[in-house]
Amino acid sequence: LYTAPGAEDPCAWRILGEFLRIVDPLVRIAALAQFILALGAAC
Repeated sequence: LYTAPGAEDPCAWRILGEFLRIVDPLVRIAALAQFILALGAAC
């Protein structure tokens, strides 16, 4: 039976979840900034 590496390690998933939770707002802010810059360039 083959399982993906780390699939049996809940700690790894918890760390990944925390990482995504922290990074997600930063990604949204960066996307919003790009959108605003694109609007500014279009004017």
